[in-house]
This record gives sequence, structure tokens and C-alpha cells, in this order.
Amino acid sequence: MMPVVTKLFVLLLMAALLGRVFLSTAAYSGDLNNHVGWAQSILHSGSSGAYDRKYTGIMPPTYPPLALYAFTTSTWIYNSLISLTLTANRNYPVFPSKLVWFWERQQVLPAFNKAIAIFSDIGIGVLIYYFLRRFLSHRPRLALTASAVYLFNPAVWYTSTIWGQIESMPLFFILLSYWLVYSHKFLPAHLAFAAALLSKQSTIIFFPVFLAFSLLRMGFKLTLKGLVLQIVLLYFVYLPFFTAASPFWPITTYLNRIRTGSGSDYISDHAFNLWALTTRLAKISDSRPAVFSLPSGTVATAAFGILYLCLLLLLIKRPGYKNIFFLNAVIPALAFLVLTRMHERYFAPVLPFLVLAAAFSPGLWLVYVAGSVVHLANLYHLWWFPPIPPVIAWLSLWENITLLIIILSAAVAAMAVIYVRNQISSR
Repeated sequence: MMPVVTKLFVLLLMAALLGRVFLSTAAYSGDLNNHVGWAQSILHSGSSGAYDRKYTGIMPPTYPPLALYAFTTSTWIYNSLISLTLTANRNYPVFPSKLVWFWERQQVLPAFNKAIAIFSDIGIGVLIYYFLRRFLSHRPRLALTASAVYLFNPAVWYTSTIWGQIESMPLFFILLSYWLVYSHKFLPAHLAFAAALLSKQSTIIFFPVFLAFSLLRMGFKLTLKGLVLQIVLLYFVYLPFFTAASPFWPITTYLNRIRTGSGSDYISDHAFNLWALTTRLAKISDSRPAVFSLPSGTVATAAFGILYLCLLLLLIKRPGYKNIFFLNAVIPALAFLVLTRMHERYFAPVLPFLVLAAAFSPGLWLVYVAGSVVHLANLYHLWWFPPIPPVIAWLSLWENITLLIIILSAAVAAMAVIYVRNQISSR
């Protein structure tokens, strides 16, 4: 007989999925026009040359192939469904015409392209539950609560279900890679992590942590095999897009999208971070001198690199899962605060790892709440959906945005200090 906690978890997943499906047609950002446009172009003209061809009214593809495959599949399903619906409507008088009108609503096709983010959200919720059921088996309700705290976080819904961004897609694969390591499926773990890298380039920020963990848990030989497999998968998924004879084309294309994928070179691309305090979210290039005539982007990268290396070295003494979760929460949080060219949604990768870390260190729940509130406010700012006049008025004052940045900075600093203290005290 199914345990009560398991039944509750199934109900939780159903509620989280149905709620997302229901809200998926509520609105969408113009960013989804890119996703739909890339998919339609691939369906019409094939995948070869998709990264290099001209697009009217939208950007060229900025995401790696797995994201493009997801967008293309979702759009193909939509096209097939509307084609079947129109055929049935023409040939069977009893067929409800209102269904045709529903499919043709402006929000419906973009909603299909939200499917990958929605199902990735659910997958992350499942992995959070399974991780905590395994590592904290004596507290099954905590696993249920932690999963619910992620799945019903308004900021998570806003990013994937309302906006339609795919931040959760690579996060699912990263969590899956760690689950596979725990299950002693080391080479599949590397393939899962490669899938994350091939879903969104920003995932590369997690690579040093995964590499260190792989070396510590699998050893050099298996890690080397895993890295070779990652490269093989890279070439395999890029193969349908090849336009050059150069064997380095997939690598150069991938790296080029890392440099240009954000679509801007702004010091702060609407992120409530430390740089925003100096620019007030103005569109200023990060090539502007900051310290000793060095560009802001160079200063930010150097500062983040030093912090990253110090935190990574601390992991070596205690590479357990608790510390892996903790470090994978701290790294993207620091990146969001310190690096330039940050979008508001780039704080999203912090949340699933912070939930897992907070399950082991309850003091982090307050950090999770504070980070989620500021993140949601940042997502809401300037888009204003749904319109809530008092909130819009409050967020339109720079003094209040400054307060939110201070709160987020304090929360991230607390995360980093607790992580360092835990690592040092354990020696």
C-alpha cells in the first residue's frame, strides 16, 4: 500500500503541473517570439545553417541545440494539433469550432514552448524529494515540504510558466547528474551534465564544481572518460546544425554564444545586483573603466574568479552532498551579484540548490525566502504582469530597489559565510 507521504507527494506534483498548465496561457514575454521563430525556421528550412541564417524581427539562435530541439518539438506538436483540429472542424459538423479558436489564440503557441520549462520544474521537484528521502530518510515530511517550497515558489512559476524562460531545463540535468553519481552511474552522470551545458550556456558556471566532485568521487580515469563522452555528445547534438567543415565549429559556435548570448554588454542588464547600485539600471557598457582604468567586465570577472576558486578549494576537504548543494547555491548567487551582463532571471539557478542546502541547515530558510522575494520583485519590475498598482508604485522608487539589493546582498553574504564557516569548522 502506498505510504501517506508518497500519496501526498503525487498529489503535490499533480497540483503543481495542473496549475502551471492552467497559467501557461495567461501571458508571455516577447522573448518567446525568438523561441517560436527559431523553431518555425528549423521546421521550414531544416536545422542545417540555423545558427547562421538571417531571421526577420528576431535574434539569431542564442541557445545550444538541446534547447532548439525542445522548442522545435513543442512547435511541431502545436502545428500538428492545430492541423488535426482544422481538418476535423472542416469534415465533421459536430466538431466544436470553439476549440479551433482556442488553439489560434495568441498565447497558445508560446504556451507549448513553455512545456519544457514546466516539466523541468516538476522534474526538479521530484529530484529534490528523492535526494532528501535518501539522505534524510528519517524525515520524509521534510522531503515533501522542501519539494513543495520549490514547486510552489511564485518566482519559479513566474520564470517558467508566465515568462516562459527555460532556466529550469539545465538545472534539472545538473541535479540529475548528481543523482546519477550517487547511484554510481558515473558515465551517465557526465552525459546528464553535458545535457545541461547543451541546454543553456550559462550552466558552464557549475562545471568546475561538477568536475571537482567527479575527480573526488570517480577518480581521474573515469572523469577523463566522462569528459570525452561530454565532447562526443557535444558533436552529436551539433551535427544536424553543421555549416562549416572545421572540426572546431561546434566549439567555436558554443563559445561565441557564451560571449553574445545575453544580447547586450550592459554592466547590469536589469539585474538587482551590486553593479546596479552604480548604474541605476541604466544601459551602460561593461567596457567602461571601473578600477585602475580596467573595464567593469574585467574587474567583475577577476573578483568572481578569485571568490570561486577560494570556495571551491574549501570543498575539497568535505565533498559530501550537503556541501555540493550548498556550493552550487552560493556560486550562482555570487555570480548574480558580482558579474556584469546579468539578467534578472539569472538568480533562478540558486533556488533548487538553496532548498536542498536549507534542508540540512535550517538557518538558510530565511535566506531562501529573502532571495525568492527579491528575485520575484526583480522579475516583475518593468514587465508589470499582472498589473498591481501599489506594487508597481513601490517598485518604481529607486530607494526601494536599493533596499532590495541590500537585502539580497546580505542574504548572499550570509550564505557564503555559513558555507565557509561550516567547511573550516569541520577540519
